[in-house]
Amino acid sequence: MNPELIAAFEDGTLNLRGFDHKQHVYIAWVYLNQLPRKLAIEKYCTHLKSLLDSNGYGWKYSREITENYINKLDVLMKENPLSGFDEVVEKLNS
Repeated sequence: MNPELIAAFEDGTLNLRGFDHKQHVYIAWVYLNQLPRKLAIEKYCTHLKSLLDSNGYGWKYSREITENYINKLDVLMKENPLSGFDEVVEKLNS
């Protein structure tokens, strides 16, 4: 687990220039491992919107797209309970 990444995402100090797709998915994966799906989605969406708004990228945020992606990730995680993060990401991106 990368607690520094999670903390920076949650407190809004994350540098968006280095925030790639895999890091997006990693945070959602951590939330889904810690929380029920609906709460994970809510937490992720709240922090992502705040982070994007505070950096002038609020127009890029789509709750619908974010929820759909996290739901897809959740299904893959449940279908592959013994898979680690990298394996789930590979399935998600294929």
